[in-house]
Amino acid sequence: MENLDIVILTTVVTILFMVFILASYREMRNMEKNSWEAGKETSGRAALLDLLSEILDKNQKEIKK
Repeated sequence: MENLDIVILTTVVTILFMVFILASYREMRNMEKNSWEAGKETSGRAALLDLLSEILDKNQKEIKK
């Protein structure tokens, strides 16, 4: 009974792992049935990348002229 905490922790981790596998499997089956279309990102990172790409595009056009 000294290792009861290890047994409990192992049981909890095993159950959570099984739940993760099951949820992943269900999501993959759902993705096969329903198509997913990517939309425009709205995060701050996406806005920063859009700004940088616009700046680089303008610089490339100016260099070509």
